[in-house]
Amino acid sequence: AKVAEYEQRLNKMKKDAMADGFVSFLESGEIKFLEFQLEGIKKLLAVRGASGEITHITPVMGSEFHVVQRTKTACYTTSVEMIDKFMTAKGIGMKVVPGWGKSIQIATQTDVAGSNYKPKDPDKAFKYINACLKKGVPVLVGVSHANFNANYNSDGTTDHFIVVVGSTTAGEAGYHYMDPGSVHGGQVDKNVLVQCKEPGKEYMWKDPASPIGTAYILVSVFEYDKPIEGMEQQTNTTTNQKTVSASTSLSGSVGSGGDNKERDTALVQKSLNKAINAGLEEDGICGPLTVAAIQKFQQQNFGWADGKIDIGGLTAGKLFTEGGNPNIVEQVYDYGKNVVNNIVEQGSQVLDNIVNLFSDSDDNNDKTNKQVPVGGSEPAWMKVARKEMAKGFIEGNLTVGQHEHISKYFLAAHPGAYEQYKNANISSSAHWCAAFVTFCMKESGNPTFNWAGLNVNAWKAWASNNPGNKPFKGAIAIFGSEHIGFCTDVKNGVVVLLGGNQGSGAAGKISEIQFGSVSKFTFVAPPGYKIPSSAYF
Repeated sequence: AKVAEYEQRLNKMKKDAMADGFVSFLESGEIKFLEFQLEGIKKLLAVRGASGEITHITPVMGSEFHVVQRTKTACYTTSVEMIDKFMTAKGIGMKVVPGWGKSIQIATQTDVAGSNYKPKDPDKAFKYINACLKKGVPVLVGVSHANFNANYNSDGTTDHFIVVVGSTTAGEAGYHYMDPGSVHGGQVDKNVLVQCKEPGKEYMWKDPASPIGTAYILVSVFEYDKPIEGMEQQTNTTTNQKTVSASTSLSGSVGSGGDNKERDTALVQKSLNKAINAGLEEDGICGPLTVAAIQKFQQQNFGWADGKIDIGGLTAGKLFTEGGNPNIVEQVYDYGKNVVNNIVEQGSQVLDNIVNLFSDSDDNNDKTNKQVPVGGSEPAWMKVARKEMAKGFIEGNLTVGQHEHISKYFLAAHPGAYEQYKNANISSSAHWCAAFVTFCMKESGNPTFNWAGLNVNAWKAWASNNPGNKPFKGAIAIFGSEHIGFCTDVKNGVVVLLGGNQGSGAAGKISEIQFGSVSKFTFVAPPGYKIPSSAYF
């Protein structure tokens, strides 16, 4: 019925388009799109059979937890978010292990046609998927787009992530999945991965009729932090009852994959410093050192470590009731200080907004500019950058994973980016200027290029947002193809740059220095940000 309906619509559209003897560009595009949809429906019917009936080997799970990714490159974090929501609702204490170290590579090479596809360990991968589904656990898998050139991650094959949530027979064996990149992603009846029938390609599984028009090839599988065979639900009600009242000082989880609100994280850092002399900076930022301290505390007290403190959990109860909890006076003081600081901060921004309304007529006409200037004429991301600079740290002779601050910049780009660079020496092989810019943009609620943004040239894609390439206060400033930071001033034709990775060797730091000639820079702004006329130099 659907095929007949689409064919009828398509024929009418073609007839109407040709009525005046000319097919416009818009009409041509609409016809091609409808033809594409019709082709997809026919392919789906071929997979499922004319009846459209599907027999489920394992129940489809978790579609109610579907989340559409917020930015083009957020498929990994969104997929993990879906899995975390499912696990929390089911009371299953398992987390996806980030990075390629724990992924099972089905393939080590692929291209848009699959003709150069090189399998690595497909048997292990599909055995793991089936074991998870049998236990009622969804699976994070990496896929490759099969019908256009891809932008691969460091494994050389994965360019998107989905969540497998059930196995089926649909005329052929198949897997259902949720797709964070599609508005149809929660309607798992529309998403089916099936095994290829071409000789020599039986290890390839792809969706021949994805609802967003991209055929996926399954190429990698991500494991959990606990063995599937030993999965246990956290149902110890005695423990939970004991710890609920003790951990009510937290408003959300802290640690690996946690909510990591600033106040909660600072409280945990202070508690860990008292409990195990962790030596953490109590700055409210949950980086690798904070997670490592949580793991150390858990290992010492329970013999296991997942790096996360949940409200009402065993770790919270132990940390906040047996010597690690700051006294109630300190908690009330800290909480009150945070409230007052927030009020002052928000009040300052309101005053700045009022000043801007009356001081710049261009700003007054801009009702869509979400990034309200902070401090008079600097954009919101500059406040984050200056806060980081005020910490005064240097690189030191450390790896990315050992540095409390620089590690969080790479984590902001992508968990996989952190995994790739965590063992790299910062001063010699981990150039972190772009990671710093990514962190500042993300912390201020702006779009970023995530992992791709670690290449400074990626940011030049925003050049069209600043016609004429004129320097302005707070501009993202790219120096050739070598360095990136924020323009804060221009003096005698030389750009003053606030950026990370500035300085020689282990003394590299975040600084504000005269860096280079204006002519060597590209000055850009994020989409949606209107540059105030008063901000130009």
